[in-house]
Amino acid sequence: MRINFLLLTACCAVIMGCSTKVVTKIEYRDVKIPVRCDVTVPERPAYNADPVMGVVDILEYVETLEALLKACTGNTGE
Repeated sequence: MRINFLLLTACCAVIMGCSTKVVTKIEYRDVKIPVRCDVTVPERPAYNADPVMGVVDILEYVETLEALLKACTGNTGE
């Protein structure tokens, strides 16, 4: 009886030892790092009663902001 118990215990130990292999997987990811940008933000365009000129002013403002941010990040492509 004792031999059967020892044999069963040994078999379980061998099976358990083989089944719990630790697999290490290395995964590389790009990490965004915040960068301080020392630029002065231009003033927002004033309200314009003419809708067309108001949109033109806003678009110029947005293009200026985009150019400043691209200069900070070093991203010159579109």
